[in-house]
Amino acid sequence: MKIAASITEDIEEFIRLDHEHGQLLGDATEPTLTGYRVNIAFPYGVTFVRHVTAGEAVVDLARLARRN
Repeated sequence: MKIAASITEDIEEFIRLDHEHGQLLGDATEPTLTGYRVNIAFPYGVTFVRHVTAGEAVVDLARLARRN
């Protein structure tokens, strides 16, 4: 069984795949009870969209804290 990637890992992979194609534009929606949506796009149209729950965000922040 594969462990789900963190939001950070997913974003890093997205950037690695298309890193030479221009400046990234990103934003996130306001948090709701179910989480928030992250949007990242390259100017030529390739877009990363992911819904992040509050639980995923907490786990991801803990992973980032351990990396630093």
